[in-house]
Amino acid sequence: MASVKQAWIRKYGEEEGLRRWKELNKGKGTLERYTAKYGEAEGTRLYLEKNKKLSISEDSLRANGKTEDEIKEIRARHAEKSKQTLENMIVRYGEVEGKKRYAAYRDKNRRTSNRTLDYWLSRCGGDVNKAKAALACWQRRDVKWFVARYGEVEGLERFEETNRKKGRTLQNYVERYGAVEGKRRFVEACRSWKKGQHGIFNSKGQVEVEQFLQQHFNDVRGYRCETGFILTEQEKAQFLNQNTVYPDIVVNGKYIVEYDGDYWHANSEIFPDDDTVIGRIQQTAGYIRERDRKKDRFFEQRGYTTIRVWDSDWQTNKELVKQQLLNTIK
Repeated sequence: MASVKQAWIRKYGEEEGLRRWKELNKGKGTLERYTAKYGEAEGTRLYLEKNKKLSISEDSLRANGKTEDEIKEIRARHAEKSKQTLENMIVRYGEVEGKKRYAAYRDKNRRTSNRTLDYWLSRCGGDVNKAKAALACWQRRDVKWFVARYGEVEGLERFEETNRKKGRTLQNYVERYGAVEGKRRFVEACRSWKKGQHGIFNSKGQVEVEQFLQQHFNDVRGYRCETGFILTEQEKAQFLNQNTVYPDIVVNGKYIVEYDGDYWHANSEIFPDDDTVIGRIQQTAGYIRERDRKKDRFFEQRGYTTIRVWDSDWQTNKELVKQQLLNTIK
């Protein structure tokens, strides 16, 4: 089509050539043009057949008489069906071929995507240390990078959206892999993450507290194995210099119960001096306690009430702690 357009311009000049070309192509590809040329029944059939393979660019859809709402709906539907998820592959190619193609797609991604270690290993001659350094350098897109590229307002929005997509959340996994495969991968990722924590966050006392709360309240979630709060840049500067905060247990969407190990959270009855360095943590008791206070303030700003349960209190007087929890949580 581009060559025909240029031919008209060469023959009649740019202005007249464009006018004649537009007049010639006016209504081309529309239902009216098809029915006028082939008759109502055959024209409609050919038009619908042609539209199965129609470009979904906004200009193309507008040229074919689609409204803005229809364009938005068509493009969203096309984007959803175009995702390279296992579910979509199976719908397109069937169970066996779909799984085969999806596995090939994932393998190619590992080899060619600059977001993977395999890609940088191939670029760095198999040197693991250089590959890790190169990957970290490529991934280091901080807020300054986004602001410099997109401006302050849009840059901050894009930075926060990017961080949201990195979180280990069920929503992110479903968006990437589809409902069924996303849920399976999400559960597996949670198990792997918890296994890597060497049981630190799965203490027997915390499990007991969670089970007790589940007996009395309908909405009790052990959020450490599910998701966390993604901090905004303002919250990071105000409270904690990290991207995500993981509460222990969330009750009724209003209360956060933190189960604190006396050693890991520097119980003041055991470590009264703020300057005492907690060996395995390599931080002072004062620093650890202030970090927990900042978490409490962060949770409070998000609309939650924080309740802290010390491991030693739970182990020595469970009935008292249970009554305190019931009295506090409404």
